[in-house]
Amino acid sequence: MKKAQGLSLQMIVLAALALIILVVLMVIFVNKTKPVNEVYNDCEDLEGKMIDVGIDCPDEKPFAYPLYNQKDDEGKIIKKCCVSKFV
Repeated sequence: MKKAQGLSLQMIVLAALALIILVVLMVIFVNKTKPVNEVYNDCEDLEGKMIDVGIDCPDEKPFAYPLYNQKDDEGKIIKKCCVSKFV
């Protein structure tokens, strides 16, 4: 009968080291990235154009970016931010 083979100590140390490196990288990247609305203050920062809600975005700026919609006092969206690309 053959003996069962377990994980070697070297393999366990290597796995622990890889896990520590992943945690350190996650901490670095999570702390350095900011939400889009902290980087861009308004539609103009995105090189966008404010358009009335009932009108389609023009061909040169085909995407409506919902983060910078303008709302009236009741919370109804009255203008949308049209941009050429999502950030």
